[in-house]
Amino acid sequence: MAPTMQLYYAPTSPFSRKVRIIARELGLEGKIAEIMIDPWTDAALREHNPLAKVPTLVLENGMAVFESAVICDYLDEVARANSDGTGIIPQEGSERLNALQWQGLSDGMMAATGRLFADSKRPENERSDSVMDRQHAAVQRSIDAIEGGILSLAAGRPISALCPS
Repeated sequence: MAPTMQLYYAPTSPFSRKVRIIARELGLEGKIAEIMIDPWTDAALREHNPLAKVPTLVLENGMAVFESAVICDYLDEVARANSDGTGIIPQEGSERLNALQWQGLSDGMMAATGRLFADSKRPENERSDSVMDRQHAAVQRSIDAIEGGILSLAAGRPISALCPS
């Protein structure tokens, strides 16, 4: 079967990797044509996504879906509709909220890491120590929450149980 969707991605993007993993976990890789691009220069990406960010998923009807969490949720729905109803993201209640919180924590940590990397490429006199310190702290707190929450995650307890008051 020919792919019905197009995924614009960059191999260096952790958000692209997340979407590509979810597609494979859901058994949807045959429905998605993966198009590796440079998000800084690719004109086709700009035609589909006003933010010019990866990942961007273009549906069969031409609609563009962007932001990795939104794409993952959409792919989960597609998998549920096309299979025995199983997916990765819980569909309701506290289980869904907990899964989305874990995804949000991971996305935030990846964004902070990306900001650190980007700022490290700037000339030293153009860097902001306060921004770098804030991003470093966010990454470390995220790592601590993940390490402290592995057992909570396995037990299905909410991520909020890990956050100090």
